[in-house]
Amino acid sequence: MRLREFNDPRQWVGFDTGSLPIVQTALRTIQRKIRWPLGLTRDTGSGRWPEQEVFFKNSFLIPSANRVATTMSTVPTSPTPVWLCVFETGGQRRHSDRPRVLVASKIVRPGPELEAMLDRSKRLKNRQVTKVLYDLMPEHHEPGGKDNPFILPVQKEDCRQAKGRLCTELMAKGYTIGNDLTVWHLYLVELKPPQRPRQQHTGYLYVGQTSLSVVERIEQHRLGPAYPWKGKHKHSRDCHKGFLQPRLDLIPEQFQQTYFSKESALIAEADLRLHFERLGYKVRGGKERYEQQKKSS
Repeated sequence: MRLREFNDPRQWVGFDTGSLPIVQTALRTIQRKIRWPLGLTRDTGSGRWPEQEVFFKNSFLIPSANRVATTMSTVPTSPTPVWLCVFETGGQRRHSDRPRVLVASKIVRPGPELEAMLDRSKRLKNRQVTKVLYDLMPEHHEPGGKDNPFILPVQKEDCRQAKGRLCTELMAKGYTIGNDLTVWHLYLVELKPPQRPRQQHTGYLYVGQTSLSVVERIEQHRLGPAYPWKGKHKHSRDCHKGFLQPRLDLIPEQFQQTYFSKESALIAEADLRLHFERLGYKVRGGKERYEQQKKSS
């Protein structure tokens, strides 16, 4: 139901019949600024969809001695389909071959209608959106896809969760979303052998992953409590206590890549530990996914 259907003043609560021109002007202003159905209008303060079927209150004020109440009686909501869309945008990238993207839920169906909206949307142009990336969007039959949209407000939470999963999946593949340029790398530190080893090992190593520069992270371990940082310590006690020297030269080629999600970095960290354990090293660190990867190897 659109705003223009509420020109009848009898549908307003506390309406002053002498203020009809003011009300009509206000209605035209709101209709020009708000493009979606009245019953599903967003709260202008929080940006969220209302949980109840009530038009938002105090959305505008009328400068008049006889102010018109802006609270409307309960309006029945109409189901609104929403699709998950992915757009390419300009800006810095985490991976040179994978663009920066914008993931958004739109009330416009993917296809010619979405292309037309992109051509006329000033907001998308201001965000440097250049084109629609259909290959990154859900398949037609999947939730949020072209033939299976979410229906708001009933499936609001399902839509939010699906959007989050899609963002996580794209981030893990190296796409850049928003201003998050975080990437992860593995590092290796040689540790001093214990004075009385219980058994002989090829060597002693500490393996780790970091979203900082590798040099800075290793320096945190080396300095320990002396590292210039206020708050909880940043170093590993085992690595700081036995720190001997960085050994990035020992990292196999397949582990020297850039990782685009913490989960993939944690799995690679555990795999790197298992790799050196098979070579006879005593390895510390890499514990978060160690048991999981040990069972699967």
